[in-house]
Amino acid sequence: MAPRRPVLPGTEHRTRERRHRGGQRRENPARAQRPQVRLPGGQAQYIEAPLPERTDDSLAPLLHWAAERLNTALTVADLARRAHTSPRTLARRFHAATGTTPLRWLQAQRIARARELLECGDLPVDRVAELCGLGTAANLRRHFTRAVGVPPHDYRRAFRARRPAGAQQI
Repeated sequence: MAPRRPVLPGTEHRTRERRHRGGQRRENPARAQRPQVRLPGGQAQYIEAPLPERTDDSLAPLLHWAAERLNTALTVADLARRAHTSPRTLARRFHAATGTTPLRWLQAQRIARARELLECGDLPVDRVAELCGLGTAANLRRHFTRAVGVPPHDYRRAFRARRPAGAQQI
């Protein structure tokens, strides 16, 4: 059994409460240390006012809207405006919901769209870059190679080798 630490004078109530609560902290330890003062008229010094819960904190409508517009230049400010929030708040909510930043999510969606276009058709790389929002073929090659590990041309060639002979192209 571990030796008990000495209890300092004036801290007995905190020690008892910690044992009673199983070591859990109070909601606001700073407020708990202050004496509760009653104001004139019977008002309490602190009024507990829990924040209302949001009913719809989903980013799904925003993500759907952005996914439909991958070929346009979207910024965090554009997304925040669409979500009716500030860019910083959007970044926090976005990270909580998706685990990534808005721009990284957009980049991943653009790469996924480029993969789809390369797999399903014979569009030139310049046109694929325009349709997925990466602008130029050089941008597409750089971002695609970083994300997938092979350049777009090699990816298309490898996918064609795996495609059945009777598969249709878009």
